[in-house]
Amino acid sequence: MATQDDQAAQAASLQQKYIELLEKRISQLEDAVKLSGSKATKSDEKASDKDSKVTDNKEKEADDKEKKTDEKTDDSDEKKADGADETKTKGRYVVALRKWDSNSASYKDESIAEDSLKKKQLKNVAYIFRRVIFETYYGKTRSYTELEIEDPALVQLLRSEIDNKYPGVNFEGNTIYMQAPFPAIIHNWEKLQKRAQEDPESQLSKDLSHLLGRVETAEELEDYFKTKEVNGGAKVTTFETLWTIFAPKTLIVAKPFLGIPQLLEVSESPIPPRGYAKNASRLWTFAWCWDWNGKNMIKVTYAFKTKRFRGTMEINKLDFYPLRYHDGAEDLQTKIRARSQAFLKRTMFCEIGAGQTFKYEGAAFLARRKIVAATKEDEDDKDDADDNGDEEDAAKARVMPWGQFSVDDTKPPPGPQPDKFDKDLQLDIKYKNLIEALVKSHDERRKKQVEDVVHDKGKGLVLLLHGPPGVGKTLTAETIAEASAKPLFVVSVAEIGLDASRAEKNLERLFNLATKWEAILLIDEADVFLETRGSTSDASRNALVSVLLRVLEYYAGVIILTTNRIKSIDVAVISRIHLAIRYEDLRPDQMKSIFKYFLDQLEPDDIQNRRRIENFVDEYGHHYGLNGRQIRNVVSAALASARQKKLKGVGNGKLDEFHLKEVCEMTMEFQEQLKRQFMMQRANNEADGRYQYAFQG
Repeated sequence: MATQDDQAAQAASLQQKYIELLEKRISQLEDAVKLSGSKATKSDEKASDKDSKVTDNKEKEADDKEKKTDEKTDDSDEKKADGADETKTKGRYVVALRKWDSNSASYKDESIAEDSLKKKQLKNVAYIFRRVIFETYYGKTRSYTELEIEDPALVQLLRSEIDNKYPGVNFEGNTIYMQAPFPAIIHNWEKLQKRAQEDPESQLSKDLSHLLGRVETAEELEDYFKTKEVNGGAKVTTFETLWTIFAPKTLIVAKPFLGIPQLLEVSESPIPPRGYAKNASRLWTFAWCWDWNGKNMIKVTYAFKTKRFRGTMEINKLDFYPLRYHDGAEDLQTKIRARSQAFLKRTMFCEIGAGQTFKYEGAAFLARRKIVAATKEDEDDKDDADDNGDEEDAAKARVMPWGQFSVDDTKPPPGPQPDKFDKDLQLDIKYKNLIEALVKSHDERRKKQVEDVVHDKGKGLVLLLHGPPGVGKTLTAETIAEASAKPLFVVSVAEIGLDASRAEKNLERLFNLATKWEAILLIDEADVFLETRGSTSDASRNALVSVLLRVLEYYAGVIILTTNRIKSIDVAVISRIHLAIRYEDLRPDQMKSIFKYFLDQLEPDDIQNRRRIENFVDEYGHHYGLNGRQIRNVVSAALASARQKKLKGVGNGKLDEFHLKEVCEMTMEFQEQLKRQFMMQRANNEADGRYQYAFQG
């Protein structure tokens, strides 16, 4: 901790340094004024000498006498005029030093420039340019510059040229206070300079010009004004002056999502806190844009970080930068405007209806979160057509995964693709034909062979797919959706819930959405809703089966139930199933087809020698006993292995038969290990049972 004497010495030294700088600046201004006056005097003397040469000696003496009298009178008049002008302007621009006065225990100002006035004469002051010296909590002496603008005309001018809502500045009072680096003035520098030159002889223009000149002398802006012209011409910036190019309301180019350029508007400049600029490791810029929350357009604010960098950097090489520095700014605006119109057309101005709305081929970020519920809206912002309330919106938000997608990657849906049944579905032809016929019949609503006698009952189509994991149950549902050009709505038991009362509400809501969208509804692993009810069964399980039966009764869409294991199916459930298909373990030819299907999903450049890979699959693929899901994982893992080896200097990163064989063998080894553990556990259980039986006997 510094002693009081040291602190006083630091303050005195800082004060003396600042006074010397101001006196030097004032001396420079005085020299400029004297030089201007000297030039005017020399010009007058030359004119006087020329006139005196055409007179004789007597006239010269008389004229000289008269001239002396006139000069004396002129000097007197000039002094009076100068005195009047001095009275008018002297003291309008006060330069002060504010420091702590221990006697009064408060900060006090000291005028330190010749054009300053005493306190009682401050009523005509245009502004006060003040240097404040203070002591930190740790005993260190610091200082900063501030402005106090008091002249009503000057205050009104700044209000008209600077946005009244400029962050950090209050324009409502009679006096405007600003602290260095005076961003409100710097961000409007050209406008204010132009305004000061409109009427140079007016007092207001003189006040504004003097204010701008004084701002240039601020210690905090010394480096900025030294390099302003050079850096501006080269379109570069420094970390310390980064804030000068990000004025509020500036349009910036940023890439907050998937590297896609977007336009945002600056809401808060990256101005470092006082005394922090030279030590800051990062600066934050806040900007906003419009976004859709599923109900209304809302403002969303982004925070952009700039890490400290040395020297200068090209502005358009920053992670984000003003639009005016972007190459091809007009083309970018045109592209973004078209993208925005497409976005609005596909969100705000479209109705959610039946069928597949769009096809999307691109990257996306998905998250289950309550966007609608978390957004506060004014009554005026609400859509009058939406009378279901926030509760329903929040419920939908829990069901539907919200995400970010690239508008440019959305395309119209491809329409029905009946060939998907033949190409992608690994199923007996009789089942393929029957599924296709049932779906078409249901979709056309013409060829119902049996109708329920009760109106609005039994209009749905229920398919049950059961069998071991990875044999194509889910793929069947996906194929049906693609072939019929319908969206696939996948729901898990966890989303429905195991509490009977809540499960019924959730099922009704899900079924209503599926009906509205005319979607294929897939309930995966629906065992708990299918098992036989009985007196010895769990009451809650019995209730869940009853819930499904009640909801199915009035569901008019297509629903697919899948299960990996099923002990017994309730008789009432069986009566509501139109078609049940059992899936066996994959045959060798089915394994080969599935291998080829997933290889087709890869880019051609990701594969090396496709024929050798297919030969390996044809000859050895069935040997590993893989199901469909495992085959998908094997292909994905083999490609990842090839790419990883390339990073280590091995191979070219392309998938070949050796990568595929390596992962297949690892998968089979893992399966064999699990099988051995299962058999050992089973043997131990049987041994324990025999021991207990012998002991009881």
